[in-house]
Formats: sequence, structure tokens, C-alpha cells
Amino acid sequence: MKKIAILLLLMPIFGFTQSQEDIYKVKLDSLLNIVESSNYEGVGHESASQYLSITNLSFVTGDPEQSTLYLDKSIKASESIKEDTLLLKYYVRLTGSLVSYLAEYDKASVYIDKSIALGKELNDSSTVAYQYMIKGYNEGITGRDDRTRQSFEDGLLYVPRPSTIRANLLSRLCEQNFELGDFEKGRYYLNEVEKSSEFIEKHQLQSLKLSDFESRGEYEKGAELVTEMIVDADSVQNFRRVSYFYAIKTQLLVKAKNYNDAIKAGLKGYDITATKNLDKEKHDVLIMLIPAFDSIADHKNSLIYSRKLWELEKQKIADKEQNEQLRKDNEEGKVLLLEKELESNQKSAEIEQKKQEQYYLYGGIGIFVFISFLALRAYRQKRKDNEIINKQKEVLLIQKQDVEQAHKEIKDSINYSERIQRSFLASDSLLEDNLKDHFIFFKPKEMVSGDFYWATKLISDKFLLVNADSTGHGVPGAIMSILNITSLEKSVDKGLTEPADIFNDTRKTIIDRLKKDGSSEGGKDGMDATILSIDYKTNKLKYAAAQNPIWIVRFIDGESTLIQIKPEKMPVGKHDNDNVPFVGGEIDVQKGDMIYTMTDGFQDQFGGKKNKKFKSRPFKDFIVSIAHLPMSDQKNKLANTFTDWMGDFEQVDDVCIIGVKM
Repeated sequence: MKKIAILLLLMPIFGFTQSQEDIYKVKLDSLLNIVESSNYEGVGHESASQYLSITNLSFVTGDPEQSTLYLDKSIKASESIKEDTLLLKYYVRLTGSLVSYLAEYDKASVYIDKSIALGKELNDSSTVAYQYMIKGYNEGITGRDDRTRQSFEDGLLYVPRPSTIRANLLSRLCEQNFELGDFEKGRYYLNEVEKSSEFIEKHQLQSLKLSDFESRGEYEKGAELVTEMIVDADSVQNFRRVSYFYAIKTQLLVKAKNYNDAIKAGLKGYDITATKNLDKEKHDVLIMLIPAFDSIADHKNSLIYSRKLWELEKQKIADKEQNEQLRKDNEEGKVLLLEKELESNQKSAEIEQKKQEQYYLYGGIGIFVFISFLALRAYRQKRKDNEIINKQKEVLLIQKQDVEQAHKEIKDSINYSERIQRSFLASDSLLEDNLKDHFIFFKPKEMVSGDFYWATKLISDKFLLVNADSTGHGVPGAIMSILNITSLEKSVDKGLTEPADIFNDTRKTIIDRLKKDGSSEGGKDGMDATILSIDYKTNKLKYAAAQNPIWIVRFIDGESTLIQIKPEKMPVGKHDNDNVPFVGGEIDVQKGDMIYTMTDGFQDQFGGKKNKKFKSRPFKDFIVSIAHLPMSDQKNKLANTFTDWMGDFEQVDDVCIIGVKM
């Protein structure tokens, strides 16, 4: 279960329009003309700053090589800055570029520490606090969660009075404690944030309050807060945000078991997305709306909107002709439904008219024989009541048959989809023939999955093994997984053998295929994945890791050691850094080493006594503790631990964990 309020805080950082890009290019050309002139010195604060501006502009306009070149020039020019205040000012700009633009997190860490030390010497408390905040962000991005909170807390020491920096530090601490399940501390920091509310964006404070409501299980109050957010977004005609907030409101009301209001909110959000042609937000709304119908056993509407979701997903990968045919089919279905409704209304009108005629007839007879009329009316009424009851029984029987048929169609469709998806996964025989000892713990959230595992043997006798988490889960995720697998196959068919090269080519194929989704920027979908190239002859392991890590447990003198291969922080798909190539790597492995790849479903599963995430660190410790066991025992341990942890809570995501013994 993802934290709703945290999702609200995620705003695009680098997205800009074509006109903005043109402006950036003009600025870049102007700066290049200045620094490339023959009389340009290229030293000191001004030069370092101009080189850094070129670094940033080159990056956002798609020239990473030029960006790297001028970053080196900027750092070299800064070495001649004599005045400490100017040097500190440069360090602040430099660390912002390294973290926000270039993803040079290790280099950023060095200059963040330098800036903090220099800021302390100059007694510049505001800058020190700001740099501690950047340090916290940087540590969070690189997975050092244990140090992130400490950095934010250190920053607070330097801004004791209310200010924008203090408010943002408090906000980050509040957000992080709610995410980690430390609700008491989260509420403490929320109270502190409210004291500095004039220094923080309204939507940011609202999202933190939403985390609090969620942690308390006060979903109705959360829904009321989201209603305020809808009003604010609607006042500035931000319909994307309005419809997204309706999706969140729907989810909260479902959690509150207020299903009727949840459906009303979902339908309102759906109407906005349909009117404004907001396909991405329509997807979000449908994902929340369909479970609301299921909760009240409204299987007819669940089927109707499931089909709408299915059509929305198919539209992403279909060509224009297929889309047009789907639209025609949909219109014909609407016409047929309208005709049935019209026919039903006409029948109702005829029945009503007949009733009126009977009433007039009986009234006329009553003038002459009042007593006889009373007796006759009682008889007629009883007969009509019996007829109505019989008709209601017939309608209920027909509806029951319709629902059963709809369920059968849905189940048959999903079963068929599951068989299709399994045909794309690596077969047991392929894995048994090429991996000496292994296991796969594969547990989809639904019958079909966004997670997948795929493999192939190369001509060089090396064996490729992919473990991936596609965008979405269920039917949408399954469709995306097939697109991802076929894109991988296409890259290998071209003769590519290096993991990084395969990911780079696969990413290009995915982006090209999703350009047809109808949006101006193209679909930002793809996969977080790892790819291993295993050479048993040389005990060499080549790899590439996109967002997901690779772990190797090695046994030395009876002691187990965990070797972590950190992922590159970008998916295989459209992304702000999709022009940055994957690098990958190579490592020598030893006989007996256990290699693990995984998606994030196990670590993100809520459960236990406090309904918290399992989290990455406990998962690492658990993997190390079972690495010495036979493959089948490891798989059973994973399955049993996952089931015990989840308990009565629902599974939140697909799970795929692969273990290979060298």
C-alpha cells in the first residue's frame, strides 16, 4: 500500500515545454560564445559560475558529454577562488547541480561536506542548514536512509527560528517518519510544520496532514481534506490535479468502507478525465473506481469500467487503425445500450398507461356499485402484487445470470491472459538446462503480473537472465511486461550481448513504441530491471541494474558476506535521464556464491503487528540468513515469511526474487 500523501509530494522537477527548451538553447549558445572567445580567462568565481551554467543547460538540452566537460572546467576554475564567501556560494550551486541535474551523488557528497565545513567557519547558519537538507536528500537517493534523518535533524540546529529552510527540514522529517511508520515522531514534526505554515506551500502541508489521517485510519477525514485540495486545484483550472485528487479521494473512501461516496467521487473524476482527454489520470481514477464497485458486488459496473481500463491499456500499444476500430465498437455498444434503455422505458410507459386505464375503468364502475368495487379492487390489487413479485423474481434471476456470465467471461479472459503471459516467461526447461542451481519465487498480486523473468542463451555460451518490474500490475502491468519482453528479444536478435548495450537498445525500442500513446511527451512507462550475463567457464558475471540492486552472498571461512551492486538510478524507459547510457559492470564470482536479483514487492509489503513495510535492510539480513540453505528451502522460507508478514493484509505489489548459485 503506497503512502498517498507521499505521492502528492512528488512533483516534476525537470519537465519543460518545447518553448522553454528553445530559451535554454539560446542561453546556452550565448554563454558558449562568451567562454569560447580568445580573451576569456576561465578562472575565478565568475568563470566557475558560467561554466556551471553551461553544465546545467547542456544537460537539460540533451548534451551530456558537453555537460561533463564543462563540469570539470567549472570545478577547476573554482580552485582559484580566493574569497571564502564566493567559494561557499559556488559550492551551494555546484552541489545543487550534482544532485538535481547530473545525478553525481558521490561527487555531490564531497562538496556538500566542504560547503558545510566552510559555512560553519563563516558562521553562515542558513547556508549550513540548507546544505544539511541537500545532504539528507542525497543520502536518501543513494539508499543511506539511516543517515538521512540525522542530516535533516542536524540542519534544524542551525535555523532555530521559523523560516523557509526550517519549514522544509521539518516537512522532510515529518514525511520520512510517517513513511518509516514512526507515527509519534511524524505527528510531532507535523505540529512543528504547522507553526511555520506561512513558510511552506499549502499543498505540501495538506499532504503531510493526509499522512497523519492515513496513519490513524481516519480515511473519512482524509477524504474531506482531499475535497479541499480539489477545490483549490479547480479554482486555477488544474484539471489534471483535480482528477488525480478524485482518484485519491475514491481510494480513501473505499478504505473507509464508504463505497457509495467512493463511487460518486470516482465517477466525477472519470467524467473530468473523459471531458478533458486526460488518459493518464483516467487510468489512475479507474484503478481506484473498479475496486469500489467490487466492494458492493456491483459486478456489472465493475465489468464495464474494467473493460474501459482494458481498452485504455490496449490503446497504448495499438496502432491508429486498431484504436479507430475500438472506438467504433465502443460507440456501437453505447448505441445498443441506449436502444435497450429506450425499449425498457417504452415498456414501462405502456404498463403505466394500462394501469391508469384500469384505474379510470374501476372508478366508473364504482359510481354504480361501490361495495362491489371495493371487493373487486382488493382482489385485483392482490393479483397485481403477485404479478409484480413474480416479475421481480424474473428480473433478479436474469440479473443473477448476467452477473454469473460476466464473471465467467472475466475469469476466462484473465485465465487466457495468464497463459499468454506465461508463454513469454523463461521456461523451466531453459532455466534447468542453463543454470546449475537456482530458484524463482514468483508471486503476482493478481493472476497476471507486471513483474516477469526472462532468459536466453547466447551464441557465446553465456546465459542472460532478466528480472524486471514493469510499470503497473494486474492486466495493465501484464500488457507492459509483454511489450518489455518483446523489446528485450529484439535487442538480443540484433546480436547485442553486453547487458548495458541490451538495456540501452531496449529503452530506445520501448520509448519509440510508446510514442503512439496519444500524449504530447509520449508514455513514461517501462521497467525497473536487472540483467545478468553468466559465464560459468570463466566465473565472470556481467550485469546492468536499472533501479533494482543485485546482491551476492559470499561465504569465507564459514562467514557470509553481502556484496551489494547498486543500481543506476533510471528505469529502462522514458525518463528525464533517458539520454544517459547505462554503464553496467563486471565482477568475478566464486564457486558457492549466491547471486540474488529482486523486484521491490517483498520489501514494500505492509504487514506485521504494526502494519509497516518489510523494508530493505531487514530483507537483506533475511537473505543473508538463508543463503546457505538448499535452493528449495530458500524458496520455501521466502514464501512462508512473506505469507506470515502479510497476514490478513492485502498483497500490495507483484513479487519476483531469483537466486542463482555459482
